[in-house]
Amino acid sequence: MTVPLIQISTLSKTYQSDVDVMALRDINLVIYPGEFVAIVGPSGAGKSTLLNILGLLESHTAGEYLLVGRNVKQLSESDRDELRGETFGFVFQDAHVLREDSVARNVALGLRIAGVRLTRQIEIVAALLSRLGIASRANQNAGLLSGGERQRLAIARALANSPSIILADEPTGNLDSKNTHAVMDILLDLNREGTTVVVITHDAEVASIASRQVSIVDGQIGESAIIKDVIRDPTSHSGGEVAAHQGAVRRWATAFVEALSTLTLKPGRSLLLATAFMLGVGGLVAAVGVSESAAHQISNQIAASALDELSFTLPDDAQGPEGLADDESAILRIAHLPGVVLAGVQVEVAASDANVSLLRPNDFDGQPSFDGPVAGATTSFLDLEESKVAPENAPALLNSPIGQSSVILGRDAARQLGVAVAPLGRQIWVAGQRLTVIGVLSRSSRDAELEDSVIVPAQFASMIAHSESETVVRTLPGYPAPLAEAVPLAIDPGSPGRVSVTTVADLRNLRRGVASNLGTLIAIVGGVLLCLGCLTASTLMFLSVSARTPEIALRRAFGASKSTIRLMFVSEGLIVGLAGGLAGAALGLLTVVLACLAQGWEPVESVDLIWQAALAGMLAGALSSILPATRAASVEPSQAIRA
Repeated sequence: MTVPLIQISTLSKTYQSDVDVMALRDINLVIYPGEFVAIVGPSGAGKSTLLNILGLLESHTAGEYLLVGRNVKQLSESDRDELRGETFGFVFQDAHVLREDSVARNVALGLRIAGVRLTRQIEIVAALLSRLGIASRANQNAGLLSGGERQRLAIARALANSPSIILADEPTGNLDSKNTHAVMDILLDLNREGTTVVVITHDAEVASIASRQVSIVDGQIGESAIIKDVIRDPTSHSGGEVAAHQGAVRRWATAFVEALSTLTLKPGRSLLLATAFMLGVGGLVAAVGVSESAAHQISNQIAASALDELSFTLPDDAQGPEGLADDESAILRIAHLPGVVLAGVQVEVAASDANVSLLRPNDFDGQPSFDGPVAGATTSFLDLEESKVAPENAPALLNSPIGQSSVILGRDAARQLGVAVAPLGRQIWVAGQRLTVIGVLSRSSRDAELEDSVIVPAQFASMIAHSESETVVRTLPGYPAPLAEAVPLAIDPGSPGRVSVTTVADLRNLRRGVASNLGTLIAIVGGVLLCLGCLTASTLMFLSVSARTPEIALRRAFGASKSTIRLMFVSEGLIVGLAGGLAGAALGLLTVVLACLAQGWEPVESVDLIWQAALAGMLAGALSSILPATRAASVEPSQAIRA
């Protein structure tokens, strides 16, 4: 006795909405191996709904459906997906080709989903393309095929897994008469070889070649007319090209390969996605690199100062009438101490006290004023701060009597005052007195603020400032700490506590704190950039799901499970994220180099940033793809395939 392939009893399908719609009512249908069944009826009768239920693309509401003796209601979703891929081959009215992919890869879609080895895929695809007369098109983009050729491709794709049943939904609906006859001849030949064929059609000519016609009207089976008895022996068909059930690793590998293929077929979209990750990761790498370089620069400056510099101030009653007499005396007293290299005096002058301007103050309203730093300095102070001044003899004039009406401008201060071009000999006003520019300070290795400053003689500064003068001592490396104890004794042996000494050795903890805080702050900024990149990429991927709905539905129809679709989209995110991460690493490191060159810093770049950027890109890609992957997996193939 022949066992039915399909056995349906009192099956119903209701679509729930504001008003429930019963699409199928009490359907009873049996289909045996080797039959060619045409399901006919008017539009809206429920033909496509029945085909979707037969092909496990959607579930029925009530009744029983046995497929090869198995109750499909009792199957898990993954078992249904696997059974669908092994049992059915689908041919739709629209061929639903993957337009950018090759004809050969279109035909092999179901084989790849089933995990068939590549050599076997090549053999099967070559044989099918040759049989259907499109072997010469194997490497051509499927989107370039004619309508008839696309439908041949669709039939070849349906046959690739050697399914037991071909389900064809209006397969000739979009074809001319010549191609209609060609397609039906192919289906008829397949049926003669033992393949069970179920065709939905409203074309009487197409239905006439079937062995049996089943009419459906208003969701109910009407007449079932047997035209000819061609039921085959069920052993006449060998069954599907069934692959072993894929394990997790193999499913990941299959999804990864499919994702890579999809990305290469859509280079514009892939480049846009990678750019989003590149900018995000690049911003993060640049932020981290610049912060590390800046912290390194600060650390070096503080460390250098901590090793070879201290300063001291004298009590108010130690200041002489000239303001600097005791400072000069103090310098002489400490000059013989071991480890002292050079000492000089500086005086900080408030902008309100200096009132620097290019023209005489109050000559006219609205005159621009200088708002940068003003400092008093001796020649030795500029020397110990490793200042480069042109002409070279200009600093020496600051200590001479004729130099008391002179001024040295930092290069940026000269620019702000508007005397950057030919400044020497120009005159500016400081604290109501006219001073002559005798030099320009272009660089100071130890105190970059001097490049922004107006530098006046220390004695002149002490007369106009309300702050104490400070003596800065340059020492041999490692001497600031012992000299901090020796200097007060040398200056005032009777009351050494009256001399206030400051070393920057205490700033070593501050150095670490500055580096840490700076790194944290800029890393947060970089993290924000990366989050924005993720959001942009996720939005683009989410939008692509809508554009790829037919493709997703086609994959589901040929056996891809929801988990496989999720894996494919997550794999796309990982691949694009990796590419964007590596490109972002290159962009970020280049940005660090350029920024450091512009600032005159030593760039700090770690090779670890490259793999960290790649990892960050992959993580961002995976996170960005979660929602789109979930959305893609939720696509209902029965609805999307007809969209």
